[in-house]
Amino acid sequence: MSQAAFLKFFEKVNRLKEEKRKGWVTKANIKDCESVASHTFQLALMAMLFSRELGLDELKAIKISLIHDLPEALIGDHIPEEYQKGEKEIKEDKAFKRLFSLIPKRDEYEELWKEYKEQKSKESRLVKQLDALEMALQGLSYYKRYKSRNLLELIDSASSKVKDRYLNKVLQLSKSKSIRHSNT
Repeated sequence: MSQAAFLKFFEKVNRLKEEKRKGWVTKANIKDCESVASHTFQLALMAMLFSRELGLDELKAIKISLIHDLPEALIGDHIPEEYQKGEKEIKEDKAFKRLFSLIPKRDEYEELWKEYKEQKSKESRLVKQLDALEMALQGLSYYKRYKSRNLLELIDSASSKVKDRYLNKVLQLSKSKSIRHSNT
């Protein structure tokens, strides 16, 4: 593979460092919110630690977490209400294919992408739940800072997607600490 192809790929992916998470901006009015890249970094760390704790394939979970929002480098971050049913998935798939068409030996990444979208493996289901858990934890962090009631709605929305008992205990512990801390 030529160095130019790698550079083009990373030039596009680099946009995620500046792409703000739209839900925080539009639903919680947080202008200085996290970027998609910072969300992905936290998610990858969570995937690394929780996959090991739960006896899953650590490297696979990390890879899935690293690619799960890559299409947003081309299409931006969007909230669910901006799309018709199924439209977001179609746009993400096209963007993923365009992005990964820049690199050779992409079969593994395309398979992991499909696995994540279809929730085929324990690791993909873990990453999906961790994506929601990470959002809830970030929301709790913002709640401590801003005390906004609509943050609690976003946190509850994310919380409803965390089904694993172990992960749910992590979330409940964080919620009780964060909300208790903000009330003092």
